[in-house]
Amino acid sequence: MFKFEIIEKYKGTVLLDTLTIYTVPKAASCGYKFEKGKTYIVYGSKKSDIGFMFLPDADIHKNLEKENTFWTNHCTRTTEYNKLEADKLRKVKMKRG
Repeated sequence: MFKFEIIEKYKGTVLLDTLTIYTVPKAASCGYKFEKGKTYIVYGSKKSDIGFMFLPDADIHKNLEKENTFWTNHCTRTTEYNKLEADKLRKVKMKRG
């Protein structure tokens, strides 16, 4: 579990300036290795990765989904912040209005 301060939001509705990001703890299980002090562009989902990866037909993920909590893994576009990615997201955001 990681706590993030939101610097810029490209999509979605988040009411707070911080949120919780979960990822599985090991890269071998598709977990993302965040490093303290770095800035990231996080692609996340409110749906729990745990439930879908290990028990896709079970309702286990429903107990893991909470307000202002998102899930990510290394198969998403989550990446350390870079201007090129941020600029692309801003363009998409402007087109959506």
